[in-house]
Amino acid sequence: MNLTYLLDNQRRLQVELNYCMGENEEAIKNNVLALIVEATEILNEVNWKQWSKEKKVIDEGALLFEIVDVLALLGNIINEAGFTAPQVEEAYRSKLEIYYAKARRDGHPTNVKGSGCSCLTKSEGL
Repeated sequence: MNLTYLLDNQRRLQVELNYCMGENEEAIKNNVLALIVEATEILNEVNWKQWSKEKKVIDEGALLFEIVDVLALLGNIINEAGFTAPQVEEAYRSKLEIYYAKARRDGHPTNVKGSGCSCLTKSEGL
């Protein structure tokens, strides 16, 4: 999936359902609030309470659906703000350069495969 696909389909869905979360700033605010709720639902799918002795088995399907809800709301926010996929992709590339520069400046390794985080070993292409 690419960002253009996400943005186009979120726009199409809003039109087809005749559903709007407001206009301009109000719509952005309402989508951000909904995103916060969906992000909280992601937390509810994982064992985020470090103090809890009860650890549940993570339902990966439910977790993925909550992540998709967050992506859909991000698509709504991007559309409502009037940004295009190429603009967001370019901003991401620019921000990524800043992240890497900061990591190098702070002495973090930036080219060690599989170090530090288990997500690095799960991701494709690393």
